[in-house]
Amino acid sequence: MVTISSYQINQQGIDIYFTNNTYLPIALNDDTGQIFWRYKVNTITNVKHPCIYLGYSQVTQTHYVVHNHYKLFGTAGISSWKEFAANQEVYRGDRPCINNSVIRIQKALDHVIRQEEYSFANYNCQTLVN
Repeated sequence: MVTISSYQINQQGIDIYFTNNTYLPIALNDDTGQIFWRYKVNTITNVKHPCIYLGYSQVTQTHYVVHNHYKLFGTAGISSWKEFAANQEVYRGDRPCINNSVIRIQKALDHVIRQEEYSFANYNCQTLVN
């Protein structure tokens, strides 16, 4: 499994470096650092599954997000918008946040690098976004 070794954020975007010596450039846009969510799949309680939007990569022509998912990663990870959406409608989050977008991205990517194991009670998708 390829994991993130480091990242750099600058005015133009985020460069994400992986342990296999590759990197992914992601351009910043107005949605960078914003929270989005969809309803969790196959639940009866309509639980919201949130993510933090990173940006768009011209290289892969893909939008990327960070979210914590027990099945996909077992921890916080980066996925495409399409993979996150899981054929569900995605909504813009409306909860207040004291951190600016760059700090949100830094915190999200630090979670991905840390690889803390997913826990329904102690470290879940809500924990990551909070």
